[in-house]
Amino acid sequence: MDSRTQKKALRDQLIKKRDALSDDYRRSASSGIFMSLRSWKPYLDAKGVFTYVSFRSEPDTHDIMEDILADGRSLFVPRTRWEPKGLDLIRIRDRKELKVTRFGLHEPEDHLPPALIQEIDLVLVPGLSFTLEGGRIGYGAGFYDHFLSELPKEVPTVGMVFEEMISKNLPMESHDQAVQFILSEKGIRKV
Repeated sequence: MDSRTQKKALRDQLIKKRDALSDDYRRSASSGIFMSLRSWKPYLDAKGVFTYVSFRSEPDTHDIMEDILADGRSLFVPRTRWEPKGLDLIRIRDRKELKVTRFGLHEPEDHLPPALIQEIDLVLVPGLSFTLEGGRIGYGAGFYDHFLSELPKEVPTVGMVFEEMISKNLPMESHDQAVQFILSEKGIRKV
C-alpha cells in the first residue's frame, strides 16, 4: 500500500474515531480548549488571529471567534480557493458574514477581500490528529500545508485537537507542515 493510500485509510479511521466521541465530551473539551487559549499570553497579545471555522466534529471555534471580535481584535478565517489552489485569509467582523459553501463549510462571503498574511499574529490550525511533536494530518487537500509554508516563522501556529485525538506517530512527508504548539482541553504544549 502506497503512502497516499495509507494516509487516506488513516484519515477515514480518525474521522470515525472523532465522530464517535460523545457530544458531551466534545462540548466539554471545546470549552476546556477555549479556557486554555483564553489564558495564554500570545493569544491575548495577538491583534490579528486566524482561525478555522469549526466543521462537523472538530473542536468548536465559535466561542474563540466571538471572544476575538468582542475584544476588538482582527479575526481572520479561511476561504478555500480551488484555482489556483490555496487559502484566502479573510477578515470578518461578524459571524453573519459567513455562508455555507462546498462540502458544508462555513466560509466568508465572496465580496469580502483577502487580507495580507502580515496582518496575522497567531494561527489556530485544524487537523484530524496531531502528535506532541507538532505533526499533523488533515483532510488531505493540502490547503493548510501550503498556507503554513508561506507563514513567517515568528507567527505562532497552534494545532487545536481533542486530547483523545492526539497520536503517538503520524505519517509525515516532506510537504507536511508541523505546528509549534498543541492545544487540547489539557492545555497548551510547546512542541
